[in-house]
Amino acid sequence: KKKKQEIRNYSNLQKLKNMNWEKYELLIKKIFEAKGYKVSRIGGHGSDGGIDLIIRKHGKKSMIQCKRYQNNVGVKTVREMYAVGIHHKFSKVYIYTSASFTKDAYEFAKGKNLILVNSEQTVQQMKALT
Repeated sequence: KKKKQEIRNYSNLQKLKNMNWEKYELLIKKIFEAKGYKVSRIGGHGSDGGIDLIIRKHGKKSMIQCKRYQNNVGVKTVREMYAVGIHHKFSKVYIYTSASFTKDAYEFAKGKNLILVNSEQTVQQMKALT
């Protein structure tokens, strides 16, 4: 219940865009916990190898990269995260951003185990949980 309240507190676009990277990462963690995932936080200060969170559910392990950006996330970042996911044999690679993604990034992700989640979709997910 407490997690849902914390999620509800940030379930609008402006609040999402105004939070710092650390709060943003913790918010994404709470979203997945509220969905019943076991979540391990890898990210933080320093090099995380592109993995901020590792999520587990139903025997599958996936990774999440959180990008608290003002500008859209480009294809270069999406390609890098895809490679990290393959290297670590993750079922899926989620990239969450407080902005959006470039057209090239969306094109690259098509048909792959990449889930790109922009700020509006994040707010929709939060509202669905509360």
